[in-house]
Amino acid sequence: MTIVSCKKTTEVIVKFPKLNTEIGSNFLNLDSIHNTNEKMIKVSGKDVNKLIASKTDSLIWITSSKYLDHRIFGYEIPNINSKKLILISSFTADVENNPFVLPLGAYYELDKNHKAKFLKKEKEFIVAKIILYGKEMENVYFEKKWIEFDDE
Repeated sequence: MTIVSCKKTTEVIVKFPKLNTEIGSNFLNLDSIHNTNEKMIKVSGKDVNKLIASKTDSLIWITSSKYLDHRIFGYEIPNINSKKLILISSFTADVENNPFVLPLGAYYELDKNHKAKFLKKEKEFIVAKIILYGKEMENVYFEKKWIEFDDE
């Protein structure tokens, strides 16, 4: 049997048992979305929005800015080639309907429903506990280059 296709597509159903929900995804050209948005971040250089960790309560936050872009992945282990678990991005193509089918989702910002709590630094990463709708989820690793502490 031979299957030929001109379209690059992903059809996946991901279950979120801790949130008692599941989502499906059928998106074309995920590589194109990724490459375009990654290029936008590289072009921005140092003029990007970063996660801010509070020294007071360890909560990590980021708000969208019309002047600064951000695209920050959270990983399963401290390695950028490991499984991506969450994405905080200013790009609609990254966030809307979670096109990359990330287990913890894709969001524009961290807010009262989508929180992260700083736990510790580990090599070139920080470890954070993700809290979605009040439920503690997995720990994720964010690259240190994407985070600042509120007293720095």
